[in-house]
Amino acid sequence: MNEILSTVSGSNTLFGGKSIILIVDFFQLPAVSSMAFPVEQLYSWKLFKSNFKPFILETNVRQQDDPRFQKFLYNVRIGQVTNDDIEFIKTRICGEGHGT
Repeated sequence: MNEILSTVSGSNTLFGGKSIILIVDFFQLPAVSSMAFPVEQLYSWKLFKSNFKPFILETNVRQQDDPRFQKFLYNVRIGQVTNDDIEFIKTRICGEGHGT
């Protein structure tokens, strides 16, 4: 993004002198990488570390009225789904053709 914005704007300044707002969930899938084409994660880049200040959201507002669903989503997010989670999500199946 830095290279593209600098090139397009014809500026040597960082990000072509444009303000950048990043909205990132670092629990999302990592950047696609392979042995042949290794890619560092965004948060390990010097450019990111030295030019962006994180603002961490700590309160989950979206599922605040459903703590069980919130816990299920968290467990899925960290890759630690329990048997209770599986049973719970089965209760959310609805409509014909979606039964067990």
